[in-house]
Amino acid sequence: MSNKQLVLDEIKQAQQLLSDKASIENNLNELRKPVPISFMKLLLVSTLTIILLVVAGFEDDIIFYISSVVIISTFIYLFRTSEKLTIRKLENNKHQINELNQIATELNHNLKTLNIGPNYLNPTVLDKFESYVLNNLADTLKDCAIEYTRECEQ
Repeated sequence: MSNKQLVLDEIKQAQQLLSDKASIENNLNELRKPVPISFMKLLLVSTLTIILLVVAGFEDDIIFYISSVVIISTFIYLFRTSEKLTIRKLENNKHQINELNQIATELNHNLKTLNIGPNYLNPTVLDKFESYVLNNLADTLKDCAIEYTRECEQ
């Protein structure tokens, strides 16, 4: 196998590892995303707020204060419910999150074992490296790095 082919294989391997890593990070973000407060519940609370304030007429202080306490309590309840649902979601997905974290750690380790420097482990840079090799501008990873640096300086 030619030196050029080895360089291309290493670039392809790095591209695949980075792609896998990005996919895992997206999955982890989805699993960790907070459970949002239902829009309908917020709409209901807002509507009740307006109704209570209109009924209170802004004249009867006791009704106004009671309405305010009810509204604030309802919002607090909605936010706490969202927090509890998020915690439950994290607990239910704990095993999957741990597995994905382990895979991400392995991918990071595999990326470090490549001969490509960490500054170049970027999909855009790797695409450029690949084009340098395919267009006979570079034969080694070092040549690719030199060509990339030269291109960045221009």
